[in-house]
Amino acid sequence: MYHPYYCFTMTLRLFFTCFLVVLVVKYVYCNCGENSQNSAGIPPSSYPNPRRDETIQDTYANCAVIKDPYRWMENPDSPETKQFIQDEMAITTPYLEKSPYRAELQARYKELYNNPKYSTPFQKGNKFYSFQNTGLQNQNVLFVQDSITSEGKVFLDPNTFSQDGTVALSGISFSHDGLLFAYGISANGSDWKTIQFKHVEQGDIYNDKLTKVKFSGMSWTHDNKGIFYSAYLDQNGTMDGSENKANKNHKLYYHVLGTEQCKDVIVAEFLDYPDYLMYVSQPHKKFIKNSLDCNLC
Repeated sequence: MYHPYYCFTMTLRLFFTCFLVVLVVKYVYCNCGENSQNSAGIPPSSYPNPRRDETIQDTYANCAVIKDPYRWMENPDSPETKQFIQDEMAITTPYLEKSPYRAELQARYKELYNNPKYSTPFQKGNKFYSFQNTGLQNQNVLFVQDSITSEGKVFLDPNTFSQDGTVALSGISFSHDGLLFAYGISANGSDWKTIQFKHVEQGDIYNDKLTKVKFSGMSWTHDNKGIFYSAYLDQNGTMDGSENKANKNHKLYYHVLGTEQCKDVIVAEFLDYPDYLMYVSQPHKKFIKNSLDCNLC
């Protein structure tokens, strides 16, 4: 479950990003117009010359042939792709560092974003929760209150997940009695996440860790004993968001709190349709299956 406050903050970040892009374009345009000597001044021969593989092509609708000579770049882990990125950065980074507007833009962005932010409180069990940010925190902090008028205290601070703030909270779900809390953790903006559990009253973090979770909800059963979740437990290789192969055979699982993930029960799978996605919706616990099959012919 994604709280509306996440949608709000992401929209706000998108707005400020677009605002900065407009400022950059404005400065570059004005700068070049006033004095062409202040343009990039980088000769075309300095740019990296990537290899073209003319043998790579796809045929659509049995007639349209589309060449894709740079498909090798889709593998971010190959030495050739890494070298190309390094060559690009060797040109881009020094140019950006010399920009007289960089510090100005950074200061303005910080000024606009540095203000306290609060979400609308929501009730789970006999407690109230809200997301808060003092202004420049990398991640929003989840606060808990005993009543709507009492002083809040930190319930979960995602800023403690990593030193650089790149590990984020990725979905939350409270049990029906409000005593148990499931939450997803993702790194570097990846769709992959790990689900963990916390006891609301005691504050204890359970040993349960559900890995290889992707495109998943977290739906508690009415007896508050476990959750439904979706995952690719057969996935091998990297799971940091850099993989370039489609995931197959999404499965719906049921996990009983206090047990190992290897004992989770497969609730639904469609091996004949490996591109299907499935999850259990909140709050009515309906099974939903989405098809990603696409036939262009």
